[in-house]
Amino acid sequence: MPKQPLSAYQPPSVAESMKVLGIEPVPSVEHDYTTAHLKAVAKEQRIAEASAKFVEVLDAAAASRCDAPHIVELVSEIYKQMGGYANVVRRFLNNVNIAEEERPGSKTVIDAYHKIFKLTSEANKQSHAENVAQMTDEELKFQRQLAVLEVLADKAKEEGGAALIVKILEAQGVEVTPETIDLVQHV
Repeated sequence: MPKQPLSAYQPPSVAESMKVLGIEPVPSVEHDYTTAHLKAVAKEQRIAEASAKFVEVLDAAAASRCDAPHIVELVSEIYKQMGGYANVVRRFLNNVNIAEEERPGSKTVIDAYHKIFKLTSEANKQSHAENVAQMTDEELKFQRQLAVLEVLADKAKEEGGAALIVKILEAQGVEVTPETIDLVQHV
């Protein structure tokens, strides 16, 4: 093959270069070989490659996945490994006592008391919710009346306060029964 002068060299067209690089032109934009188009095509290819890699990672993760235990099973096993419920409580309180002796009023001690109070509150809520779920409509109505009475209990201690509370209850649409009046007078 005879050598051609450098000036006779014809570089491949953009379309030929794209074909060699494996870049397909967008069907809706025929023969658009501008830089913007080439960047858009390259971006689409990067997105497609990244998506394929992501799917591979997800498939690998799914293949190696193991079912996590239910939270109840997990907590049960923790208590079992720590020697049971009583031992966990004992260990917790021992640590609180040590922290309280070494650094009374420290954040650790205050946080421990906060956790105890929070547990107490949650236990009371749960207990109350169970009690409420078992009540009849009449019992619920009566408990509502008691709650209103507790808010107004201070007024009952004043002279004429019981009559005032009965009027307030009636104005609020609460059915005032003989039991309600007895409760108001004995608060």
